[in-house]
Amino acid sequence: MDAQAFVPKVQINVQIAVQNVLNVALDVVHAQEIVVLVVLMAVLIVKLVAHRDILNIRTNKKEINQLNNNRKKNKEIMKQNKEGLRMNKEDQSKMSRKEKLKNNREQNMNRKKD
Repeated sequence: MDAQAFVPKVQINVQIAVQNVLNVALDVVHAQEIVVLVVLMAVLIVKLVAHRDILNIRTNKKEINQLNNNRKKNKEIMKQNKEGLRMNKEDQSKMSRKEKLKNNREQNMNRKKD
């Protein structure tokens, strides 16, 4: 075998080997970039979920405050209604029997009209 025919084959084999090494290195770099992208996307998703939860908590606090305010208003209205009923009972107890019957008749007539 002659040496001159052997040199180009070795040269081609070395070039192919270098190309393979470079391709592997490039694949490693791409893999690292992909890993970095995946990690960044995961961080972004976590931040978005946390932000959404914070917004939900704020909304829930507003709703709770609104419900508490409504509950306070309802308690006040109930007190006023109880006071009004008590006043009506006192007024009715002061009325004579005839006045009570007259009021009952009027209430019954009003109910029938409705």
